[in-house]
Amino acid sequence: MDNLNMGFVGAGRMGQLAHISNYFEIEGCRMAALAEGKAELARKVAEKYAIPKVYSSHRQLAGDADVQAVAVVLQADQNYAVVKDLLNAGKHVITEKPMGVNLKNMEELVNLAEKKGLVYQVGYMKRHDTGYNLLKKSLSEYSVTGEFGKLQQVRLWCFCGEWIYKLDRFIRTGEKPPESPREEYPSWIPGSLRGFYGRLLNIEIHLINLLRFLIEEDFEIEHVGYTSDSNFTLTANTASGARVVFEGGAVVTNHTWYEGVEFFFDRAILKADSAPPMLRQGYAGIEFSLQGKEKRFIRPLPEARWAFTEQAEHFVRSAAGKEKPVSPASEGLKDLSFCESAVRRLLSLQNGRKL
Repeated sequence: MDNLNMGFVGAGRMGQLAHISNYFEIEGCRMAALAEGKAELARKVAEKYAIPKVYSSHRQLAGDADVQAVAVVLQADQNYAVVKDLLNAGKHVITEKPMGVNLKNMEELVNLAEKKGLVYQVGYMKRHDTGYNLLKKSLSEYSVTGEFGKLQQVRLWCFCGEWIYKLDRFIRTGEKPPESPREEYPSWIPGSLRGFYGRLLNIEIHLINLLRFLIEEDFEIEHVGYTSDSNFTLTANTASGARVVFEGGAVVTNHTWYEGVEFFFDRAILKADSAPPMLRQGYAGIEFSLQGKEKRFIRPLPEARWAFTEQAEHFVRSAAGKEKPVSPASEGLKDLSFCESAVRRLLSLQNGRKL
């Protein structure tokens, strides 16, 4: 394919390790420009990855006519102003998740991208995990044959843990980051629940998005059981009538990453354990327990590929018009809406107790 001129906004740990280093390896991707407010950091990262142009702000990068697509790797509350400027400048964009912290603002950005005919993706890297893609394929195939029976319940959990897996060698300079515009949380969320909302946005949103990807249907919040920001459950119902339970918890131990999903059918259980996010050549480990006429226990082996690498390669192809985006920002809106609905439900329950 013709080279895609790629720009980057942000060169911190995730910017370097999960994004810039991956795009650097992609055939057909040209490292075109970097916008980073820390001058020394920008210079060193640009030198390491042969990035010819360095800017102190995203607005300068947005004005670079050579840049066609941009990876934005900032804090979620910094995305709104940056992505808006990039889209207005005609750039294809991918951001880290969550896409932002305020649903109304993000709806504005999605509408802007659609109006301009631009690719706007959110970095839900689990949609590119080879294990989860194998699980999705199996769910689709068996839903056609009916071998499993009806899907009754889904359990998703995240108790955090070790996620770096020694992949922590990146350029540091100790510079203080420059001030930048910050998007505000919705004004109706009280201070007492902002930690809970932040946890949903930063951790559970991966599983919320992953479930929709795997079952290809929507679901609505039913109940919130809350003890603390790191001890809660969410229940929801899918459009087809399956019950969904999300379990959120504190770090129990730090030697691995505790996260996964289980599907309970009439005659089968399908389970997947997520790989630590920064584990190269990692993938979700999946296992099927089938209880039909022939009882079987199956452990398929997916191809060992890092989801962040797959994500970068896919975005390059999408921005070049070769593929349809797997994780469009329009899907990210549904995730934000679900998180806001969970907070509204909890707020309603708490207000009810006070009466």
